[in-house]
Amino acid sequence: MRMNKPSIKPAIPIPAHDMWLDQIDKAIQEAEFSISLEKKIYKPLSKGEFKARFEEQDYDPHDGQKPIHATTARFISIGGGRRGGKTKAAANHALAIARTRPYSLIYWVGKTKEIVSRGFNTILEIINMRGIKTLRINNTFYTIELENHSIIRGKSAEEPGQLVGEGVDFIVCDEAAQLDRKIWDKYLRPTLADKKGGALFIGTYTGTNWFWELGEDAKISGLWCDANNPEREWGKGEWEKSWFVHSFPTWANTKVFAGGFQNDEIQAALASAADPADFYEEYGAKAKEPRNLVLPEFHRAIHANNWVHFDKDKPVYLGIDPGTSAPYAVIAIQEFNRCPCLFHLGEDEFPQGTHIHIIDEVYMANTVSEMIIEEVMRRPWFRNVQSGGYGIIDVTDWLGEQRRWMKIAGIRIFRVSKSTKDFVKNSQDVFRKLLRDPARYKYIVELKMMENGFSPLTMTSELYRLEFARIAQALDDRDLAMCSRIHIDSIRCPNVIKEASNWQYGEPSKPYLDPPDKPSRAYDHAMDAIIYFCWQKYGIGGRKPAMSYLDG
Repeated sequence: MRMNKPSIKPAIPIPAHDMWLDQIDKAIQEAEFSISLEKKIYKPLSKGEFKARFEEQDYDPHDGQKPIHATTARFISIGGGRRGGKTKAAANHALAIARTRPYSLIYWVGKTKEIVSRGFNTILEIINMRGIKTLRINNTFYTIELENHSIIRGKSAEEPGQLVGEGVDFIVCDEAAQLDRKIWDKYLRPTLADKKGGALFIGTYTGTNWFWELGEDAKISGLWCDANNPEREWGKGEWEKSWFVHSFPTWANTKVFAGGFQNDEIQAALASAADPADFYEEYGAKAKEPRNLVLPEFHRAIHANNWVHFDKDKPVYLGIDPGTSAPYAVIAIQEFNRCPCLFHLGEDEFPQGTHIHIIDEVYMANTVSEMIIEEVMRRPWFRNVQSGGYGIIDVTDWLGEQRRWMKIAGIRIFRVSKSTKDFVKNSQDVFRKLLRDPARYKYIVELKMMENGFSPLTMTSELYRLEFARIAQALDDRDLAMCSRIHIDSIRCPNVIKEASNWQYGEPSKPYLDPPDKPSRAYDHAMDAIIYFCWQKYGIGGRKPAMSYLDG
């Protein structure tokens, strides 16, 4: 019988004492991180952690950039003027997260590979100039792996399928206005779910598209903060939905544009702009409203509020636009002599005059009047319509509707008085004045002119136009809230808000023709219902209260 020789294992070299301790530390760190991976929770950096990393990255943010790195919110929306420093801020922000949180996965997403390449190269430039250690760099696939195994990947939205499949800690959406909304909703947002990751949206506004709406929706929700309170503390369950909304103009980057707004290049660009609104969108980070909007005065952050509610001690009025296959819209309205606005102004600062609270909507398509009336009767404000209110309805089949409403619900219904030749335009003008009192608006702008050393009475017409446009673009939500008499329940009235935001005049039949005088029939059912009431109550059809706060 043949005996097997015992195997002799080679001796394992024992590392030096310091090396042994380093390996133990590394093993402990990896064990701790494996535990954190099981929890799958992304932890945002503190203000102090950002500061330490920025010193190492030789990044000194200017005043417009600083709030970005101070916020405690999960999602960050930044509108910036061109050459204002958006990309630099986002690159340093993402790199600081990757360096501080080992094994992090960060995406830099753009509509095209050119946009992705710009952000990737900005990060790579910081790494190379500051000697930050990496394990690998792949310029072809836009991948950087740092020494701590954090990975930064550039991803183009040209191939959306590449955006799925991984749990991501942080996403930068570069030039977000150019991305399709579904790229965020369908592909990117789900990748943050398991780790509760964060996201930073940067870009120059391109009208009031979805990028701009992200910030407006956040303001309506109430779970947001801005540069005035970037380190807001969030309650239980609030951080997951929290937003930081901020914008800064090109001239905030005083390192490039010395003198700020008075910089020669900035002033030259303003003087050469055919439309000041174009200048303030590209340089001032102010989204330009589409020219064909029926209600350009409407702003979600101003008119849609989460503090609007039904007052059981006041009557409720109805604006009614009947429909069958098209939506049948019933809008519930209450009147107040004065009303707290968005920013809880002091008692002496409350805007004077009638305020309209749009407290609820019943909005149903492919239905009949009886079903609408039954739904109205189920609402908590129904008795307040019966006891002291009434409804204003379109003239089409109004007698039949009047009988149905009275028979089923005991509610008085009256037809709107279309008593002028141009009823459509005139009734819209009444509603627009309620959205923004023109006299009050002009008063606020001219008051700011005088604060800046200008006299509206002695200025040339061209200087007045430019200065008026500049100040109007810079008005904040508080200023605009002081001009509004319309306040909409942001929770119960989604179709009112949607229609007011999207109601437009139709496109001209040929490029060289003016657009039609009448709005498109889409997005007008709730608007028609509200406008019928406002016209009957405040226009030619009814009594006329003062149409300006300045009229007392």
